[in-house]
Amino acid sequence: MESASQRCTINVGIPHSDPGLDRSSVNQVFSFELATPRESRVTRYVNATNRATNDSGKQQQVEAISGFSPSSLLRSAIFCIRIIAASCRLSVDAHWNFDKSKALVRHISKVPESPMAKSKKLENLFHDTLKDIYFAEKKILAGLPKMAKAAQHAELKAAFEKHADETKAQIVRLEQVFAEIDKKPQGKTCDAILGITKEGQEIMDEYKGMPAHDAGLVAAAQAVEHYEMTRYGTLHTWAEELGYSKSVDLLQQTLEEERATDASLTKLAKAVINLDAEKDEAA
Repeated sequence: MESASQRCTINVGIPHSDPGLDRSSVNQVFSFELATPRESRVTRYVNATNRATNDSGKQQQVEAISGFSPSSLLRSAIFCIRIIAASCRLSVDAHWNFDKSKALVRHISKVPESPMAKSKKLENLFHDTLKDIYFAEKKILAGLPKMAKAAQHAELKAAFEKHADETKAQIVRLEQVFAEIDKKPQGKTCDAILGITKEGQEIMDEYKGMPAHDAGLVAAAQAVEHYEMTRYGTLHTWAEELGYSKSVDLLQQTLEEERATDASLTKLAKAVINLDAEKDEAA
């Protein structure tokens, strides 16, 4: 390399099939002389030497010596800067994505475990059902005085009042069951009992003062009793399976009361209420 310039050579092959040539091939050799910053101008030299080839297939060689123009140097510099910038940007993006991935992992590790991921067993189901019937009993207790007041037959009014007292005792027993499993007494919204009590209220509103009013009240009350019997029967069986000995006795006592109340309502309906409803309608 000379002190004032750098030299590089590029060989470009021109195929024999070029219609403008009658030779086997021509190699054009371009030599670039790069001007140093100290030079006030870019020198340009062109020296072409042609040497004819003979029939044995010797090649004609064209040698050209040329310097870069200022504009080509500027374009080359810009191209190099773009390559460097792109490389830096890729490096930054890769570093940012790596940091983002680490942050995502840290975030996922802090996400609380979904309740559905925990295994729920029979004791969990027992507890949930216990909360269900606890809510239901309190809802029933709030509705019984209204039903007693709305009843047209004295016997039905007395039956509702009696069952209200029984319901208070049943709530106390449920709280004792909560104590045996070491849980706080609390209810869980029971859509079933809400629907049943809503139907009972609709009967009181639509049949008020009519012969079939009390027959409708008995039907609504027995719907409540049947729901309670299914719940207490299930809880009783589960309590036996889980070894909750005190709860078994408490739930059995309540189950028997619910069965007795249902039977007494059936007897009252057949003996008095349904017959009175038919007589009044016939008259």
